[in-house]
Amino acid sequence: MQPAPTTDPAWFDRLQRLLLQFCICILFAMIAIELIELFYALGKAVFTVPSHGSRLLISKEEAANIVPLFLGILITLELIETLRGYVHDHAIRIQLILLVGLTAITRHLLAADLKAGDEGLNFSLAALILALAAAYFLIERSGAKEKPL
Repeated sequence: MQPAPTTDPAWFDRLQRLLLQFCICILFAMIAIELIELFYALGKAVFTVPSHGSRLLISKEEAANIVPLFLGILITLELIETLRGYVHDHAIRIQLILLVGLTAITRHLLAADLKAGDEGLNFSLAALILALAAAYFLIERSGAKEKPL
């Protein structure tokens, strides 16, 4: 009986790289669309006169619409970096995954109305934030950043 081969066939490796590059291209297209939306929302917020409030250029409501767009771009950039690291090193960096999760939850919290939300949902989001932050802290503390998984 022969041992199982330890490496993937060459065609599988090429297909995997092609699919990952395709995914990265889609993420870049998403960034372009999100940038257009961000500039539109920012321009709309700056060039419209606030009807109430004491803020000079952008009202709190408009800022609450702009910040999640910006965080969406950051999430997409972090996903691209994760895929790039996998293509080059064939390793997934857990810290980037945790940062994507924390950024995504932050985006959700900024976009959501927590006062009108369900208490169970708010507590579960808080528990998720604590779990992701604790995992990130433990990975940083252990020095695992030098050895990607």
